[in-house]
Amino acid sequence: MIDPLHEVSPARNATTPGNWHSPATLPPLMPTGSVGTTRTDAANTYGNHTPTCAHYGVPPLRVRGILAIVGRGQGRVAIVLAIVGCRASEAPVSDTGGSTSSASASTAEVTSAAVDTSSTGSIADGPPVVVDLGKSEAFVGAGERVTVTAFVHHPRGEAAVVEGVLLGPGDPAEYGAFVRGVNGRWSIEVGWDDVDARMDLSFEDEIVIELIARFVDDAGLAGEGVIALPHQCNPLAPTACHGECADVSISPIHCGGCDQPCETQEVRFGFPSGGCGLGACAPLWSGCVAPSDSPTCTAACAAMGSSCAQAGCFGSTVMPVASEAGCGDIIAPDGVADPDTCDAPIPEPFARCCCTQ
Repeated sequence: MIDPLHEVSPARNATTPGNWHSPATLPPLMPTGSVGTTRTDAANTYGNHTPTCAHYGVPPLRVRGILAIVGRGQGRVAIVLAIVGCRASEAPVSDTGGSTSSASASTAEVTSAAVDTSSTGSIADGPPVVVDLGKSEAFVGAGERVTVTAFVHHPRGEAAVVEGVLLGPGDPAEYGAFVRGVNGRWSIEVGWDDVDARMDLSFEDEIVIELIARFVDDAGLAGEGVIALPHQCNPLAPTACHGECADVSISPIHCGGCDQPCETQEVRFGFPSGGCGLGACAPLWSGCVAPSDSPTCTAACAAMGSSCAQAGCFGSTVMPVASEAGCGDIIAPDGVADPDTCDAPIPEPFARCCCTQ
């Protein structure tokens, strides 16, 4: 079949090699009701073909005849003059010039579907097709932004697309409006902070945020495309807790995971105790314990809802306290207990025990 607005070629007679059809047997340039060959894939709605007359809702105009015959004998060639176009009249035509055939009815059905109108009176032959979505970076890091680009096709041209928005998880769902470029290209910037403002951005290693690009034409029809936008923290602090990247192996507020704080103590003339190490809170020195209250650090720590950490406070388990004055907020070593174990008797008059957090 020959596309009436794209290509015209003579038909070779397959039954008699070397012969061309006589004018009486030439196939019709466009059978009544034919709408040509089109592609409907997202990348190119019409492929390599020009839209047919039926696409515009008017019947085809066909004029053909023999312009000249060249050659002799079996080598004669009929040069065919063909004029193909679209009629301005709305009246359907038939190949014979008589009444409309049943094939014409099929053309009318295709045409009516192509020019269906919305309540605004616009031609509703959309919706827009989001052919391609891309991003300027492979992933988004903390505080970073990327540019999302879209290539949008519309059967009536790029001017038929009136707006585009980017949608995603969280509240509000709209992340912003696309900026129109040229040749069907649109773009928008989106970043880490945009997502963090709409949802709890907490994850380990990576989270993939799916964003929807929605474009609307002048008939109110919408077309959408989805793009995945990975979010990652840096390798030294690979976990995100509420939008902040953290190393949970040492973070005092996200130790071993988000929202797991650790207490830290300053010890006079010694190393600080507590804090986070290897993803776990380090032990702390307890308040002063008298032998009459608890005979051992095992018992003293259990009474506080924890466990005795033997040699857990920089190698020590028990810190002797010489007087009640040493039981204040300032932790200061005052002698060394012997033996220094969880089950050793609490020395007189007071002592601090190394207990887990």
